[in-house]
Amino acid sequence: MRAVPIAALSLLLGCGLALCPQQAEAQDSTLTLKVTANLVLSDVLVEDRSTHQAVGLLTADDLLVREDCVAQQIQYLSSDTLPLSIVFLFDLTGTVHPVLKPLAASARTVLDRLRPQDEAAVMVFYSTTQLLQPFTHDRDLLAAAIGKASTMTTPETTFLNEDVFQATEVARQATEPLSRRVLLFLTDGTSDVPSAAIKKIYGKSAPERLHTEPEAMEALLRSGAAASALIERSGLTDVSLATRYLPPLGPLMRLGGDPGDIRKYAEESGGIVLHSSKQEVVAKLAELIDAMRTRYTLGYRPSATQPEGKFCRIAVELTPHFFATHPELTAKMLAIHAKRGYYR
Repeated sequence: MRAVPIAALSLLLGCGLALCPQQAEAQDSTLTLKVTANLVLSDVLVEDRSTHQAVGLLTADDLLVREDCVAQQIQYLSSDTLPLSIVFLFDLTGTVHPVLKPLAASARTVLDRLRPQDEAAVMVFYSTTQLLQPFTHDRDLLAAAIGKASTMTTPETTFLNEDVFQATEVARQATEPLSRRVLLFLTDGTSDVPSAAIKKIYGKSAPERLHTEPEAMEALLRSGAAASALIERSGLTDVSLATRYLPPLGPLMRLGGDPGDIRKYAEESGGIVLHSSKQEVVAKLAELIDAMRTRYTLGYRPSATQPEGKFCRIAVELTPHFFATHPELTAKMLAIHAKRGYYR
């Protein structure tokens, strides 16, 4: 493990990372933090719901953060721009595959939004995942991996909870220790119930034991990564789902637990979900990258001491001060993206 000097603390964007009084070890194998203050850091993005434009020039007076329903005093707020460590995840199911070819053709346009210090990895997902390119700063390698993803197909389905769990393990391998980590899914937003019937027919590549939604969510929140998604859902998606769940197999295929929802993963981890079409996919992916880069980081020292391992829920709100200084905005016009909690 690598020790991080205390001077670097103000740059850490752990998205809800808790630093304990004696020695806090981030839930990540790449670094150990030794500090003397109990500090929680969380990324926050305030955006216009209609335009998806970020609201900037925020101050500590504009935000209220609560931990387990108790208001906390914000002691740190920064808009520092840090490197991104992005895991691009491309859905290989047949209803999404047509979108991959135009994306691959314009891969350079998307990659040009990355800065020299940004890194990325490329994966594909279905009933399991495949890592096509580990984290790298090399844009040629990334473009080649995206191109390869566009040529791959599978007859299998999506087991999203397992895919999120496996992708989180890759996010932990980021080589930039002070980066914002992002899982960026290109998907139709659907996932199958991991029933025995579905797994036998459409999940032959899946591991024997599939991780559940609670397990995948805990891994994601402990990693400090934010899950975001670009959803392209066609009529083919709806037809595929409807026919798969018709009798006689339909009732059996519904037995098997929660299929997982990428929107829930994004909501809990502070990520963003946008909807797209084949024509918009390149521009929308670039928009998502920019949004994840422009988040603020707030820090506070919890007013109550909690036992190690406890999940502490975080809620971030806009204050009356914010609306007084932005009279043209209302709460209904804005969305706040922030991690919903952290593990002590």
